[in-house]
Amino acid sequence: MIDQGKVGAKRTTGNSNLTTATIQNQAATFASLSNSSANPEWLRQPETVMRIWIAPYQDQDGNYHQPGTLYSVVKPGQWAISAVN
Repeated sequence: MIDQGKVGAKRTTGNSNLTTATIQNQAATFASLSNSSANPEWLRQPETVMRIWIAPYQDQDGNYHQPGTLYSVVKPGQWAISAVN
């Protein structure tokens, strides 16, 4: 049913302060757990990239090709877990 332009809107009759307090308690609990030294820390190891330089050259038809640079991923990046001291 449409109610004030919102489809399926529900009327709240409860205490909204209770919901806010619950969310704040959950956030505080998460913050204390994430700052604990017993929890590992996720680290991103970047990929290994190789730079390839192509020297200028002239082909058999006499066309000149300018120098260029290519980049190729040699080893993909990955996530690693490190213990926080």
